[in-house]
Amino acid sequence: MSSRPLRLLVINWRDPKNPLSGGAEIRFVELFSRFLKKGHEVSLLCTGYPGSSFKEEWNGFEIYRVGGEYTFQWEAPRFYLSRLGHQSFDLVIEMMNKVPLYTPWVVRHRLLTMVDHLFGKIAFMELPWPLASYVVLSESLIPFCYRRSPMLVYSEGTKADLIRRGIPERSITLIYNGVDGNSYFPDPLVQKTEFPSVLYLGRLKRYKRIDLLLSAFLPVFKKEPRARLIIAGKGNDLPRLQRWVRTLSLEGAVEFKGHVSEENKIELLRSSWVLVVPSVREGWGMVSLEAEACGTPVLVADSPGIRETVEEGVSGFVVRGNSPSAFTEKILLLLQDEMLRKRLSGGAIAFSRRFQWDLCADQTMALIERLRDQDGTA
Repeated sequence: MSSRPLRLLVINWRDPKNPLSGGAEIRFVELFSRFLKKGHEVSLLCTGYPGSSFKEEWNGFEIYRVGGEYTFQWEAPRFYLSRLGHQSFDLVIEMMNKVPLYTPWVVRHRLLTMVDHLFGKIAFMELPWPLASYVVLSESLIPFCYRRSPMLVYSEGTKADLIRRGIPERSITLIYNGVDGNSYFPDPLVQKTEFPSVLYLGRLKRYKRIDLLLSAFLPVFKKEPRARLIIAGKGNDLPRLQRWVRTLSLEGAVEFKGHVSEENKIELLRSSWVLVVPSVREGWGMVSLEAEACGTPVLVADSPGIRETVEEGVSGFVVRGNSPSAFTEKILLLLQDEMLRKRLSGGAIAFSRRFQWDLCADQTMALIERLRDQDGTA
């Protein structure tokens, strides 16, 4: 427990009210809401969006919004220097999600960098080449800018990536994320779908490789004509995926649900037979753990970050090879073997309970206090 309340400034691309918010914002709320309850103060500097206010008090957080999606990288450091740099923060925390803000070159306070994951060459899968080149160039400066900055990561995959890029291992602390056990749990009143159901839940982005899942599902549908693929989420890859569904003649077997509410999300996770996460890279697999906590087995790509959210053969499977045929084989195995699904369901629930937000918050606060003590302010 801290000897006195701490004052923290978090810099993150988006805030939880942003329409484009995602896993990073869930992590922000889960972690820093717990800090608020212990008497600490937390301010958030993030990007603006249409209809947002410049400054707002929200659920105990003081929120500042500057710039936009394509300008925040430069507006945030400028705003910090002009408006926040003189304030008495105990620590500034940059939540780095793919694009660095170069805070070690700007921030005057003790600094911690939380790293989700970086794009690298995967950026060229997702972005036009000028933007992808810019992202890769931005990331290339990380070893020079952040070499002396302590970093917090959420997976061994991200840790290994940073070490390959030149960040000293001694600077990196690994703390696993949690899962909200109060929201994600099996509900006996929610039955599995009558038909064999395969669920994808997340953003519709090229690097998520939903097209690979569609290709994998075609032979599944041919062998199991009652099977359905449910795709929940929104994103700019939707038109391409819809065309691919028509090309594969899967119109009657694939349902695009678009954005779903939290309530509907939990119902989908509980009622589906299996969740599939085919993404080429993630910092962590939050939706994997949420599905497992609901008792739904998971198939994930053999990709950094995601593979750490599945206990092989206990809560699901890591699909080796990352090919459509490899996914087809595992999907059919789960859809056709009821006893295996039940066994994995129990294993998934038990595995998910290892990951607690309270533990994550306590470990993160312990790291923050160590950094504060190193600064001689204890």
